[in-house]
This record gives sequence, C-alpha cells and structure tokens, in this order.
Amino acid sequence: MPDVPAPVPAAEAPGEAGSLCAVLSAAPLPSLLVAPGPAGEVRFANPAALALLGEAPANVAVLAAEPEAEAALRALLSSGGPASAEVLLRRHDGATLWALIHLSPVQGLEPFGQGPSRHGPSHLVQIVETSRRRDLEVALALAQRREALGQLTNGVAHEFNNLLQILVGYVDGLRRRLGEHPDAFVQRALSRSTDAAERASALTRHLLAFSRRHRPEPRPVDLNGLLRGHQERASSLLGKRIALDFDLAEDLWIACIDPVQTELILQILLRNAAEAMPAGGCVTVQTRNHGGEGVAADGAAGRHVALTLADTGAGMPPEVLARALEPFFTTREPGRGTGLAILNALVKRQNGAVALRSSPGEGTVVRLTFPAAETPRPRSQRSAAAR
Repeated sequence: MPDVPAPVPAAEAPGEAGSLCAVLSAAPLPSLLVAPGPAGEVRFANPAALALLGEAPANVAVLAAEPEAEAALRALLSSGGPASAEVLLRRHDGATLWALIHLSPVQGLEPFGQGPSRHGPSHLVQIVETSRRRDLEVALALAQRREALGQLTNGVAHEFNNLLQILVGYVDGLRRRLGEHPDAFVQRALSRSTDAAERASALTRHLLAFSRRHRPEPRPVDLNGLLRGHQERASSLLGKRIALDFDLAEDLWIACIDPVQTELILQILLRNAAEAMPAGGCVTVQTRNHGGEGVAADGAAGRHVALTLADTGAGMPPEVLARALEPFFTTREPGRGTGLAILNALVKRQNGAVALRSSPGEGTVVRLTFPAAETPRPRSQRSAAAR
C-alpha cells in the first residue's frame, strides 16, 4: 500500500490553496480540503475538524463508522457535489458521532500544486455534528410512545373497571344471600371470588398509576408491615422453586410512600426475579435506614428508607445493565422484562431513587430508597424494638 501524504499545514499550502486554508483555519465549522479521487484524500484539516475528529484522517472514507456510512461517503465524493449526506462517523479515539457532511467543489483550485487532476476539482468538506439533534429526536419519539401507551392504558383500565364493578356487585349480592350457606365449597368460592375482585381492583389502580392518571399519594407507612402483609402473595408470585427470605430492620423509620404503588413496585421486582430464575433460587428482601441529618451515601439529603431485593438469577451483562431502566427495553420475549422501566417511573414519582447492581452468573440487586416520614415510628413498633 503506498504511503498517504500527510495533510498540508495551512502555512505550507501553495498559492490559492494557502489563502483558502488560512480562511478555513479561522472558521468555527469543522472543514477539510479534499484532493480529487474516489476515497477523498484529505490535504488539509482546520483546527475545528481536528478538535472534532481527534486527528486529521488520511481520507474521508476512513471516517465511516459502518459499511453503510462508507458507501454513502464514497457516493458523495463520486457525485462531485454540491451534495450532502448524514452518516455515522468514527473519531480517532473510537467514539462515534452522527454528522451531516456537506461537499462542495472548489473550482480553479489546483490540488496543492499537483496540477490538474483527471478526477476533477478539489472539494471542500464541512462537517456539522448532529448527534444531539438525533438524541433529541429519539427522546421526543420515546416521549410520544410513552404518552400514547399511557392513553391506551388509561382507556383499558377504565373499561376494565366498569366491567369489574358489575362482577363485584354480583359477588357482593351472592355473599349477602349465601353468607350462611353450610357448603364449604360455596364459602370457599365466595371468599376466592372476593379476593380476586379485590386484586383486580388493585390492578386497575396500578394501570392508572402507570398511565399517570392516578397521582401517587405518599403518606407515612410502616414499610415492614406492608412487606409482611404481602409475604404470602410474594411467595405465590415466586413459585415453589424459589425461596423467599425477609431481612427487615427492627428500628426501620416510617417511610413516606404511596402503599398502593409500592405494592405494585414489589410485584414488579418479584416477577422480574422469578423470570430470572426459571430453575429456582433465592430472593432476599431487606429493609434498612439510610442516611441521616446530612447527605446520604447516594447523594440524597436527609433520612431515607432503603428497600433492597436481591436474587440469585442469571444476572445482566454491563451493556444490558446500562439500559435496564429504559422504557421499552428488554432482552426477553415480548411482554416480559419491561417492568423495571415502570418501576423506575413509579419510584421517581414518590421522590425515590433506583440503583441496580448485577453481573452475569451472580444475580441482581435492586435497591430502592424512599424519603423517611417526619412521623416517628408507631408506638407498637417502638415497644417491640424496646423489648
């Protein structure tokens, strides 16, 4: 492979090329002067281009970060310009960026004293970074998808609730008529029907909470008591192959949370843990006081209550962990694995925070922190702690 000439410094470029290089050196827009040819040999890069790209490339084609980008750049160079293309580029340090490439022919400019070229005139290539614009477009599209999903969820929840109220009415009527029925099966059926109706009502509230139509109502809540009350249902969600262990701090501060939404958060955590351990394992639910009168370890000021759930599942590699809280992101089959994004939204609405720790083969730890209430611990809890 023949040696590729290094880009010419502006001071050394001859004649008209030198004048143009001097002008471009003062320009804030990243600019390259490119010799005629299919690859676009770079003969001059201004300081703005060096700052953006890290160093002057040998030619325009090597800036491409993917085959599609290289094909687009070569087509741009072959067109002779003026022309533009938006492509993914790769900096000298390996980082990528989206950029709009403008190519314009520079008529009457000999390619740095080399004489006329059979490939035509030299070109001016100007680079406009568009990564931020594309990020904003992606964020806007995501926000629109979330809004549409919220509206759909809200509509489904209301329709479901209307049907549910009819069923609840009939179940209540049957309970009043058959409340003293001696048949154990009838009593069991009524009890389970009532329980199912209550769970369905809670599901409706959860759907409304997710669609933002149901605002959280944080209030002083004994988180340990809420967890103990949920223990039987938690075991049911996990299944027989997964052991459930509670490690609850006896002196836990009262949390300022919405109990309904916190139950939904717990269900999401348990379902995710169960999906990560199809062959069985162990889930540990822990509560601790976090922080004090100053700033807590995670940067949150004041007192907080921490709820941690650790599983012994498959764990997540770094690239999955980095995106685990993103809406609509999942590595599992459709309908599974998207709960962490909902969880993150619900926790944030209660002024809480979510932290994840995971690695392949070592399980996952999800740590939630909620503000502690100003209310002291209940008397029964204080008495129990004293004993």
